[in-house]
Amino acid sequence: MIAIGPDIEVTPEDLYLSMANIWFETLKLRMLRVDEERPAPPAHDDVVSGRVRISGSWAGALVIDCPAELCRLAAARMLDCLPEEVREEDLQDTVGELTNIVAGNIKIDFPGECRLTFPEVSEGRAYTDRIPDGRLFCEVFLECEQHPLHVALFERLPAVAAAR
Repeated sequence: MIAIGPDIEVTPEDLYLSMANIWFETLKLRMLRVDEERPAPPAHDDVVSGRVRISGSWAGALVIDCPAELCRLAAARMLDCLPEEVREEDLQDTVGELTNIVAGNIKIDFPGECRLTFPEVSEGRAYTDRIPDGRLFCEVFLECEQHPLHVALFERLPAVAAAR
């Protein structure tokens, strides 16, 4: 349990439930929570990651790291087509949209008003490895269609005071 403010908390269970509900309702894909960290996909090209920054009374970012093969299945479900028909830009749109939906669902737990940025998408390397202005706040490891997923919430660190 991570306290964001008085009587407000975000837990790995919150991240899991948000992902599970959204992926099932949107894509008819079942999500399972796994207790241990699963290894990342073996090749750098096999990861599609979405990041949505959150700003306002709480600042941070929500990141979803998804294997490209699972992202292709999700895109096919969203677009009502075969996985072979999914284009690269469809992969980016899909992970961006799903990250945005989950971030919007999670932000209601934050105190005060918070805004979301447009989703940013990266292929080949997880955003989780590249959040220089934040610290890991909460994370959960998941599995969908026998593929590992990682969802992380990062808190933005206050800017370092300028040297005197």
